[in-house]
Amino acid sequence: VSDSADWDIKTNWTIECWSYLENLTGDKVYLSQVEDNSNGWYFRHTSGGALGCNFFGTYGYWGISTDAGVLLLNTWQHVALTKSGNDYTLWVDGLSVATETSSNIDTYSAELWIGRANRSPAQEFAGYIDDVRISDVVRTMSTVNATGTALGTTNVPSSAVTDVSGVMLLKNEEGTATLGTDVKAYFTADNSNWTEADSYAD
Repeated sequence: VSDSADWDIKTNWTIECWSYLENLTGDKVYLSQVEDNSNGWYFRHTSGGALGCNFFGTYGYWGISTDAGVLLLNTWQHVALTKSGNDYTLWVDGLSVATETSSNIDTYSAELWIGRANRSPAQEFAGYIDDVRISDVVRTMSTVNATGTALGTTNVPSSAVTDVSGVMLLKNEEGTATLGTDVKAYFTADNSNWTEADSYAD
């Protein structure tokens, strides 16, 4: 994707996507903006199933990473990095999995690459990537948990609410799907707890 100021790292910043990993061999990249060998960033995973983001520029090099095993094979997961001031947080399915603090920041004149590190095929992503989003705000990650809970009386609000959201999750790349397994519907009335509609429950 052509270079744009929209990709610049801001004071408040979020990068996120849904991913389906088919191979965890070697380091692979979700998103990257790399100007040259000394300037850029890449959002990636490692061979051990860790999620991370690395930055390099006039300040040198630094990164944030999770422990191994937070990422799963053959499973749709939501992965994200948020930046609030100097505080960075990695997220998997709406859960905070790593934090770091750094004041280092640069902007880069380079294309945004999805699924690889710049033009190098060595770190090409193996699987599927969907719903890529880069924002100049800190997104609330608790609303993206894809697990959900079965709809029941405990999930019904006691009074009328106006802040209602919904999402349909399609988890089948073959063109066929089973309700409750590959297609799920989720709703939230308070932007914090997603509830799976019982008509789509397993």
